[in-house]
Amino acid sequence: MGTKNLNSATDLITFTRASGGTALRKISYGSELVTNGTFDTDSDWTKPSGWVISGGEAVATNVASLTLLQSTGGVTIPRAGSYLITADVSVSSGTGLAVSWNTSGLTPSSFEGVSYETSGVVTRNVSFSTGGTFLVGIRTNGTVTGTVDNVSVKEVLYDQPDGTLQLFNSPANVPRIEYNADGTVKGLLIEEARTNLVPYSNDLTDASWLDHYVTRTSPTSFTAIAVNQAHMLVKRFEATSGVDYTFQTKLSYENNQFVSLRIFVGISPHVCFDLINGTIAGTQSGASGTITDIGNGEFLCSITVTASATQTGNAGIWLQPSATNFGSGWLALGTEKVTAKNNQLEAGAFPTSYIPTTGSTATRAADVATIPTANFGYNDDAGTVLVDFDSSDTALSLPFKIEDTLGSTTLLRGLYSSGNFVVQSFDGGSKQSQLNLGSVTGGSSYRLSTSFKKDNFAASLNGGSVVTDTSGTWPTTMNVLAFSQNGVELNGHIKSIKYYPRRLSNTQLQELTT
Repeated sequence: MGTKNLNSATDLITFTRASGGTALRKISYGSELVTNGTFDTDSDWTKPSGWVISGGEAVATNVASLTLLQSTGGVTIPRAGSYLITADVSVSSGTGLAVSWNTSGLTPSSFEGVSYETSGVVTRNVSFSTGGTFLVGIRTNGTVTGTVDNVSVKEVLYDQPDGTLQLFNSPANVPRIEYNADGTVKGLLIEEARTNLVPYSNDLTDASWLDHYVTRTSPTSFTAIAVNQAHMLVKRFEATSGVDYTFQTKLSYENNQFVSLRIFVGISPHVCFDLINGTIAGTQSGASGTITDIGNGEFLCSITVTASATQTGNAGIWLQPSATNFGSGWLALGTEKVTAKNNQLEAGAFPTSYIPTTGSTATRAADVATIPTANFGYNDDAGTVLVDFDSSDTALSLPFKIEDTLGSTTLLRGLYSSGNFVVQSFDGGSKQSQLNLGSVTGGSSYRLSTSFKKDNFAASLNGGSVVTDTSGTWPTTMNVLAFSQNGVELNGHIKSIKYYPRRLSNTQLQELTT
């Protein structure tokens, strides 16, 4: 039997996620699809009362609420896929402008928009299910006076060789191939649903953030006040006893080497980060932390704490004079500063990908990825799966699961159980074998091979000794290979997956994972 090579996860995998999802990935863009989006001439746009094109801009003067400046000839998108719609806006009075589109021939259909903005670049990421033509426009909110320029629609091209690494929020139902900061691929990101409890994730100036002897010097930075006190910025939330909470933020060194994160939920431990050396400088009892160098002088830092009380708690960022200060008062010079972006507080024992918020909490839906057996040459009698993966979760994760029907009867699965990784097989819901492959840790990478055949089960993990079971039946009905399902997700990356339509030898199993 020949080998089938596929160029993309989307060529083989059936994927859904009912929300956007962020990942560091290679992004490039197709050609510009908007005619005269720079307003170089007074043409190509339908201008309601109050709109004029002048001086290379579309100018609104006391334009009534919900009035739409709209392209005349429309924008033709060549194919189904992801598209980025952007515009530069500047509002001198009124509550803002938003990019929008209006079509009856595409999905999503009819008017859609985003939050209204008063300055900067407004954006909308959308995934169209077909190609076609639609009308792009700028919609007002309240009576608005302001300007618009550089209206743009471009196809988003994922994972191309010329792509630039960026933190990109992919539209709903678009799989996320994530990369390391050095450009090497991590793999297909699979995560459980999570909610960011911070309503303003990139605006520390909002009143929902409480300051203590610091000055908020920008939406993403703050500076200590020159007094002998603790210096921090915190966000309150309602905590439930026994629940794990994780707070993460992207920290950059300004002129203060040590910055700690703290969660107060009955206990109040800190994790301190050294932003010069990129290390964890100290951890108090009751907390765990992570730090990841993501390039450009930025570190993704997190703290996880289990709540010991049901109460109003808080999560925050603290400036420290040393690695061991841990929130005690100290005399600042008034120049100590830190930058903190992409702030996220979530209920969970480990951090997940960034969920942007702009005024309220937001939820990222679970990633659901499956491969129907119709997409590859499945052998009813025997087979082998080889999967490279990593996971942040050592409580219960699922790098793969073979089922007769999605959500029905499990035939084979690999998962973490009580700190060990096991591969289990089933027939008619009855367990036939369990192969215990030893202890594992979150945040590590693994290569697993496992073979299955009647009375002949085996597996190897990371080149370890092959574990076998020579007793057990193997059902002949298999319809789907799943990577996530029923609230049990990998919470990590699938770097590669291979299927062999035969039971490989034990020697081969071990060699494949070495």
